[in-house]
Amino acid sequence: MPSCLRVGIIDLLAEYSSFGHLGNLEVLKSYECEVEALLFTPQYQNNLTLNNSKVTTFEKKHLEGWNGDRDFRGEEKIDNITLKRVLMPISKEKQFSDWFEDANLSAIVCSGSKSNLSMPEEWHEHLLDFVRAGIEYSIPYLGICFGHQVLCKAYGGIIERANEKSEGTWPIKLTDDDEIFNGIGENPDAIFTHQEHVTELPKTSFLKKIATAKHTTFASVRMFDKEGGKLPVWGVQFHPESSTKVIQKSVEDGHEKSSRAKIFKENHIGSVILKNFALLSSSGIVESSTNCI
Repeated sequence: MPSCLRVGIIDLLAEYSSFGHLGNLEVLKSYECEVEALLFTPQYQNNLTLNNSKVTTFEKKHLEGWNGDRDFRGEEKIDNITLKRVLMPISKEKQFSDWFEDANLSAIVCSGSKSNLSMPEEWHEHLLDFVRAGIEYSIPYLGICFGHQVLCKAYGGIIERANEKSEGTWPIKLTDDDEIFNGIGENPDAIFTHQEHVTELPKTSFLKKIATAKHTTFASVRMFDKEGGKLPVWGVQFHPESSTKVIQKSVEDGHEKSSRAKIFKENHIGSVILKNFALLSSSGIVESSTNCI
């Protein structure tokens, strides 16, 4: 792994200290090096932020609403991790190559969200364009929960809303021998909390199911190229960032009741998944001074 790199986080729970901020840190600490994280919050960008040529700082003048327990912060450093909030590029022509050249990202991770793809919002389409562009630019991608659904929808998948939420720690069944599951035994436990599900992928899709669960068919997917070669692109319906620390903070902040939080068992595969993604997404990277802090 290089000594420093830059990772993009699509930070859709930015206003929360637990699953937002601490969840991001769980993802980023899996990289055992200096990390500069570019945080994107398209759900809070106002309509004046059309930008697709270079990385641009997200300032308060760009902010449209903010409602949570964590204040808006433009930049902060925590141990080996530097967090910088920037504008997610938006292009009516869907041209992002100059932006990705300037950003020099080693990976993109898309978090969970309060938003729902079955209830369209204007920024959803901009996000789908950005994710597709990043993948086409050969940037490794990990979609978590909503981010998993974004990946699948971006490539023709169907997202449907269930009548009830699915919340708990349940085993998943691996349907493919995939590197993202290296070091994980049979039927490992994973933490789920969601109401929307990926219910169908096109037969011609480049995405392939690699894990399933009793309550949701597409618990994890992997992308392949036209020749069937593996691409460093994954989606997981579960929450690998949900460490004990994250869940405890959610209880302290009043977002989870302590009695209900008990359904999330401590022993799950989250940290292994994140570590595997960090290794897979950073393998073969040639260190660049533009990524060093």
